[in-house]
Amino acid sequence: MNEIGLDEARETKQNDDPRPSEGTQGESTEQPRLNQRRDAADSLRKRFIEAGEQFYYRTAPGEPTKIAFTDHGKRLVTEHDDPGVIQGMVLRAKAKGWTTVRVNGTTEFKTEAWVQATIAGLDVEGYTPRGIDLARAEDRRDQRPVRDKTAQHPMYREASYDRT
Repeated sequence: MNEIGLDEARETKQNDDPRPSEGTQGESTEQPRLNQRRDAADSLRKRFIEAGEQFYYRTAPGEPTKIAFTDHGKRLVTEHDDPGVIQGMVLRAKAKGWTTVRVNGTTEFKTEAWVQATIAGLDVEGYTPRGIDLARAEDRRDQRPVRDKTAQHPMYREASYDRT
């Protein structure tokens, strides 16, 4: 069984660290975290069908449904090494507000989970990356499109009148 779990020891330590006082930089850093959690939850809903604690692959009508992964509260569990499922699990961890995860399972699963969680900005325990893993994470990070909210907003787009 493969799993991504909340690393409670590290999460507790991070939460115990002194926070900036009100009205300082703490407020400005909290909003981006809330936006990231919301964006992760939205992306997860587009990729999987959630039924209780189970997340199913999206399938065409008439095709059998198949569980991608299950959320057991502090553990996300799957039988698969599928990068798409691992990405969904990382999105779920982000949507739950986790900042540190522990990975367990097959070597293939832990490798892919480390790469995807690292790219998503999560700290990862339970796997020591090799040189190729570091290179893969950097390569994928470089290939991700940069999100520019201003450019995407319809108010800021240039009108295109060429409809030929």
